[in-house]
Parts: sequence; structure tokens; C-alpha cells
Amino acid sequence: MKKRICPICDEGTLSVVIEDVATEHKGTTGSAPMAHCVCDTCGAESAGSSEMKFNRRAILTFKRSADGLLPNYEIKRIRKKFNLTQPLAGKLFGGGPVAFNKYENNDVAQSEAMDGLLRLVDTDENSYWNLVKIKGMSDELMPIYKQVVFPSKITQPSSFDYSEKIVGIEKGKLIRQARFSKHVSSQRKKPKENGWYAN
Repeated sequence: MKKRICPICDEGTLSVVIEDVATEHKGTTGSAPMAHCVCDTCGAESAGSSEMKFNRRAILTFKRSADGLLPNYEIKRIRKKFNLTQPLAGKLFGGGPVAFNKYENNDVAQSEAMDGLLRLVDTDENSYWNLVKIKGMSDELMPIYKQVVFPSKITQPSSFDYSEKIVGIEKGKLIRQARFSKHVSSQRKKPKENGWYAN
């Protein structure tokens, strides 16, 4: 990742700092992770476009939760459950071709009506196919739904421990550095027939 130079002193390097900040929405109080940069030379704090985008998305996540709306990852899960692309989901459920891109990237919150519709098709698949029929999209969506690929085998648990470190923010998303370290177990594990391990 390219180093960012401090815009204040033009000498130091900026490091991203994430802190929980108290926030409130419609009487609900809580905290949201907010990002800013600190210069390692002059100590000045600043926030670029990536940090501001990250902060907007963090606030929207908090507001969604306070309003009782589905989080972005649940919207993505429901869309993928029916093997829909984002434009197709926008065509079927409404909102237009880029609506689900905005929902899933935390750029825009879905309406209560959209939220209720997504919850309905998630819990009742018949409702999904009734909607498909009403919208006249049966010929378009039935072949796509049948193309869902299921994993052919289960991967055995890794013998390595995984950890990650935040190293920056780009386009409003955290950039993480992954690290693997060999896991040393104090107790020998016996393999089961299905490939998983038990104590």
C-alpha cells in the first residue's frame, strides 16, 4: 500500500487510527468506529476521502441497526441465496440496477418496504417465486436459480492460526494485512470418518 504523506507538514507519514465514537439516532445511543489519520512527525490529525467514506458507512450501519433494518451483509446473503446479480435484484425487488450495490456497500439504507420484502422472500421461498411470476421474470430467473453450485467436499480445519491487522483505508473500506501462524495443540486430535476432527 502506498504511503500517504501528511498534508500539514509535507514530511511525516500518515497512519490510520480507528476509534469507537459515541453516537445517537432516534433515541438509540451507541458507538460507531470512526477513522482518522495521524502524522508520525507533527502529530496532526486529518481525514481524507477514504476515511470520510468509511465514517459515513459506519454511521449508516449504526442507523440501520437502530431502525431495525437488515444489515448490508444480510441483504447480500439473501440476494446470493437466489443466485441473483445486483442489477437483477434491483429489477425484481425494485430500486433500479445500482440499488443493491448501494445497499451492500453501506452507501444507502433500504426502505422499510424493501426491508420487509427481503425478509419475506428469505423466510418463504414461495413468496419469492410468486414475485418472480408477478414481475414476468420466470423465464429469466428460473435457469439462473438452477445454476447454484454447491461445494463438492468439506475442507478440513486448518492447523494454522489466523490474525489480521488494519493497515489503511481505501475507497472507504479497511485494508487488512493477514498473518498465519502454525497452531500447536496441547492435545492430540482423533480424525473422524467424515474428515473433521474431534477432541
